Amino acid sequence: SVPSGIGLLFFWLFVGGAGYHFLMAMIGPVVPAELEKLGADNALIGLLAGSLPSLVAGLVNPFSSYYSDRTRSRYGRRIPYIFICALLMTAFLLLMAWAASLGKTLSELLGLSSPHQIGLVLFAGGSLLYGTANVIGGSIMYYLFPDVVPKKWLGRFMALFAMLGAAMGFVFSKFFLKYAEHQLPLLFTLAAIGNLVLTLAMCF
Repeated sequence: SVPSGIGLLFFWLFVGGAGYHFLMAMIGPVVPAELEKLGADNALIGLLAGSLPSLVAGLVNPFSSYYSDRTRSRYGRRIPYIFICALLMTAFLLLMAWAASLGKTLSELLGLSSPHQIGLVLFAGGSLLYGTANVIGGSIMYYLFPDVVPKKWLGRFMALFAMLGAAMGFVFSKFFLKYAEHQLPLLFTLAAIGNLVLTLAMCF
């Protein structure tokens, strides 16, 4: 049987993990399609969707690991970083959500004739910044698990967490992917707010 404390711990970690996995399932297929819609070529799509996030991960993870390991606060080592990254991810995802509309508004205000280009710059910038915050916050969330999950339960927890990821991927593909083409601002906005609420609930 599972002790009640372990069950409660698993529940709250899964609450935060559900939002994280949903965003991962959403960003993968939707961002390249939206970049293409805004006029990006294949080279730029590959750079923003693959190469740059991997480069950022390689550069940032050693530093985020080092500093989070040595952080001491009333909320522990990891929670402050996860909290801040969740706020940043929400802000950058909202920028991505409304990049096309902001591009059109800015082009009208400034008298420019390139709303798609402005929208592309905003979306690409938001995507890169979101990816950076996600790399830091996501890696530190994984560092949190061995901090709080007892060693004898860690293997079972990680297996269940991987199953949660597969389940959230299915939920997105089955129920939400169809809204990505025509209602992307609403989809990204709801996903950003939902992830923020779930992550903060896990933190607190």
